[in-house]
Amino acid sequence: MTMMRCLRYSMRLLPMLLLTACGEYLDFGEESEQVTQQLALNRHELTLMVGDSMKLAATFTPDDGKEHNVFWTSDSTLLAAFASDTIVARAPGQVMVRGIGVSAQQQDSCLLTVIPRWEYLLDPYAYSNDMVVYATVTVDGQTNSSSFVLGAFIGDELRGVGRLRQQDGRSYWVVRVYDNDDQVEVTPEDDDDGGAGGSGNSQASVVSFRCYERGKGRVVVFPQTIAFDGSAHGTLSKLTQLSVQTTP
Repeated sequence: MTMMRCLRYSMRLLPMLLLTACGEYLDFGEESEQVTQQLALNRHELTLMVGDSMKLAATFTPDDGKEHNVFWTSDSTLLAAFASDTIVARAPGQVMVRGIGVSAQQQDSCLLTVIPRWEYLLDPYAYSNDMVVYATVTVDGQTNSSSFVLGAFIGDELRGVGRLRQQDGRSYWVVRVYDNDDQVEVTPEDDDDGGAGGSGNSQASVVSFRCYERGKGRVVVFPQTIAFDGSAHGTLSKLTQLSVQTTP
């Protein structure tokens, strides 16, 4: 009888001993929470002129204090290609560029727009009329920076490229704008204040202005416009004001 009791007791203990022995494989408690890092690029939209480049940066959150390797790729190396973490614009068009964590579990993308170099787009001999604008250019408080590229447009067509000049320690822009518009009559109130937005002939083309900021990789549009009238706008003593504020 004693032998039988011992045997039965041993059989009851056997499953518990097996579960204890396999404890490193069987976990009946709650699973530990997995912390997943996210990768984010410092830019999600970018505009570069052909030949220009910009460095991209990737941030991992939460920050674990470790150095992370990032693989950089472009959907079209004909339009843009990477040199390490620097994207180089090659040809006009739009392309998606990406930063990918080495584990391939995190990635983020940036839409890159590559635009032609404005100075190569314009053919002055294709137009019969021109006018000159003497201007000062301010973007977000920065005035007449050498990193600016100033363009004059009629519609979406480039009609003039600004040249940054210096005289007596003062910088200013000279923009010669071209058009085939023969309506160059000038009303008496035109250009009476040296500023942008002169009325001109009601049928005249409207000239708008854009600034490509090479250091920031973007194009901003100025709210000021001028009617094409074949005359000079602004003087060295009273420059046309082109300004825009994009930040609060």
